Amino acid sequence: MKNQGAYAETNWPVAPALLRLDAILEFVAEAAEVNTQMPDTRSDSLFHASFKAAQQFDYFMLGMIGAIVAYIAQNVEPRTFNSPSYDIYIVAVIALLLALYCGIARIERSNLYRQLNAKSLHLAEKRGKLTEALQQVQLGGSVLNTETGESHTAPEIIAMIKDISDELPKGQRALHKVAASSLSFYKWRTRLFLFGVTGVFVAKVLAAYIG
Repeated sequence: MKNQGAYAETNWPVAPALLRLDAILEFVAEAAEVNTQMPDTRSDSLFHASFKAAQQFDYFMLGMIGAIVAYIAQNVEPRTFNSPSYDIYIVAVIALLLALYCGIARIERSNLYRQLNAKSLHLAEKRGKLTEALQQVQLGGSVLNTETGESHTAPEIIAMIKDISDELPKGQRALHKVAASSLSFYKWRTRLFLFGVTGVFVAKVLAAYIG
């Protein structure tokens, strides 16, 4: 018997395994381990710096818009729509409320994108590990996960690889959809924020001249 990490080769007969995603992930769980001794490359460092800056900017914008909306809400005077300045002011407040919603949605989409991206990378790594394990299987033998006690024959491993290969394109499509949605909320948040702030400023100036 030859050990390959958590795997060993055996000729035990096994029943066909149920091809479920969680079984695949459990079978190759050790592929998710990260070598913390490996230094980050410059591209990794730049990516993490960019990601951190974007995340901080999103939270900063959300906090600033929320503070402005809270301040305006405390100082809004209930009046009838009988002056241009007040009409502009209310429209600007509505724009800021919509900007606040877009800011929240932007952060939610960004978090979802990172989750989907991590899952996609995880599956790609598992497929590579399964492919490596498949090369170790002798004719008529099977691969044993010594950590879980589960054995898988070559046909079963091939089926698992196919199952992952079928899932990866779906994940990529979901990633593109979420990324487009996140970018859209980012743009609308910025536009509505600028429109709202400008509208409040214009309304205050007009109120001094025409009421």
